[in-house]
Amino acid sequence: MSLGGLKRVKELLPPSRWSLLPPMIEERSRCAAVNIPGSGGVLVIGGIGKKSLPLRSTELLTRRFGKGRSRAGKKWQWLPCTPMNKEHRGDPLTVYFQGRVYVVGCGEYVESMEMLDVEAG
Repeated sequence: MSLGGLKRVKELLPPSRWSLLPPMIEERSRCAAVNIPGSGGVLVIGGIGKKSLPLRSTELLTRRFGKGRSRAGKKWQWLPCTPMNKEHRGDPLTVYFQGRVYVVGCGEYVESMEMLDVEAG
């Protein structure tokens, strides 16, 4: 239908909404998160934990396999992953590149970074 030369457009995308996910293994703030292509998961890295202690831990949010249709949070799970060599407690920069996760920074000046070879397992 045209109105003054303009056509009406109807959006065909389904409405988006946020879903609650299960709680992480460890409470943390000022952490980083990065998508791990191929795993269908998101790796959460470092941050500040309980009692304001810096964290070396990492955990992977991934889908549960073999589960039927259920609420969004029930389809996901957190799995512990390889801890880092050093704490990265204050807004670390994290990137996935060519099968590896790189982490640098911890809220202060640094001259080193860490790498996790995801493809090596």
